[in-house]
This record gives sequence, C-alpha cells and structure tokens, in this order.
Amino acid sequence: MLTYPPVTLSERVADAACGPHEARLQSTEDTVLAAMSPLPGVPVGVRCVTVAATMTIEIVLPNGTAPSALASSITTLAEDGWSVIVLTPSERCGEAHAGLRGVPCRIQQWWMDDDDVAFGPIEIP
Repeated sequence: MLTYPPVTLSERVADAACGPHEARLQSTEDTVLAAMSPLPGVPVGVRCVTVAATMTIEIVLPNGTAPSALASSITTLAEDGWSVIVLTPSERCGEAHAGLRGVPCRIQQWWMDDDDVAFGPIEIP
C-alpha cells in the first residue's frame, strides 16, 4: 500500500499522535470524527486517531472549530467506552478548557517545535 506524507496541519498532528502508540506496538487508525460519531452537527473533516487496544481516541481540534462543537460527539464516544483526548493548539488551550469543562475528556496541547509537532501534558478541562 502506498502512503503519502501528511499535508494539512491537522494531518501532521494526527500523524505525530500515532507515534507513541505505535512505539508500544499498538495499532492506530487515522480517521475523521464523523466516521466515529455520525451525529448531526459534527464538524466536517475533524481528524482523529483511534487506538482500539486501549479504547482511546485523540481528536485534533482544528482552527476555526469551537471546542464546544465537539461536546456531543465526545459525550457519545465516552458513553461507548472510549477515553477521549482533545489535541489542542497551545494558543487555544484556555478556550478548550472553557469550552469543554464538564465534558468527559482530557486536553493535550500541541505546538510546532521547528518542523516537529510537540505535545504538552494531558490536562482535565
């Protein structure tokens, strides 16, 4: 199978999020949130990484999407047994905390370090 390098910033973040899981020999899948949570109003094209072995899903918060727009999908996924982490650009971390307070998820900020995606600690909104 031919694979292509990530093109968008969200794809780069999703690709970087796969690394630690794959280092532990856990299979990952890079997909879109609408495929995992086909609810009305799910923002189109939101990338996510799933790790079936640990029932973890990491959702990449794209620019232009309010964190609160993910709340119903996150709640549904959590009710289905998924542990949800929202990967948030560092400059939007405060907005993510406010918009996801009380939602069953955790937040992990990311930023660009030269040409690499770097991640901060996982936090509770």
